[in-house]
Amino acid sequence: MTENPKISNLRLLDIDDFIILAAMGDGLQYKKIAKLLSKTSPAISHRIKKYHAVFPGFKIDRNGSIVNPNEIAKKWFAIADMILLCFSDETEQKGETCSE
Repeated sequence: MTENPKISNLRLLDIDDFIILAAMGDGLQYKKIAKLLSKTSPAISHRIKKYHAVFPGFKIDRNGSIVNPNEIAKKWFAIADMILLCFSDETEQKGETCSE
């Protein structure tokens, strides 16, 4: 049985990728995201290049510290935020589930 290429691409991601995407959605700069994850700014840039390959249509234009994501990138920021919420204590405290 052949694996769906979309699923195969998602296997390239880990929890740090979702943290990076959610942080970008919150407007954090690469440098601050790197510090949050104890990584370097070039490591964050490398991860973001990977997203262009993993997510069809994902595009981020960067001019210095200003990041301009396209609509597909913004959708992935929201998805990453939702995924991280599923792992947070806040969800359990509010009695919510990931499906809500």
